[in-house]
Amino acid sequence: MSPTQRVLVALFVLVQLALPMSYYVDDDPFDERFAWRMFSPQRMVRCAVELRDGASGERLDPDEPLPSPWVTWLERGHGDVARAWALHACEEEGFSSLHGQLTCRMPDGEVVVPLRLDEELCP
Repeated sequence: MSPTQRVLVALFVLVQLALPMSYYVDDDPFDERFAWRMFSPQRMVRCAVELRDGASGERLDPDEPLPSPWVTWLERGHGDVARAWALHACEEEGFSSLHGQLTCRMPDGEVVVPLRLDEELCP
């Protein structure tokens, strides 16, 4: 093997090790892409996102405009999906401002709010 090939193989192995390791240093406790899901209590976490129009206070229903995988990800507490849904609602539905939060019930019964969407979300 040439020295260039050795370096490429070493870089490939390093990337394959670094990607799953990034899960352990991330702040999002609900992201389980590299976790052992059969042993993880995070699958029992149930979350709900509540978004309200800043002007009227009207509550947005996530089941209507969203594809079913997005609804599943919201129920599992993915904050990035909640933010994306809010931005989508601003652009597609014409809201001028939105406020809301992601609320999750943990397996032990504790209720946590891992994400607050209190800032103005619509550009």
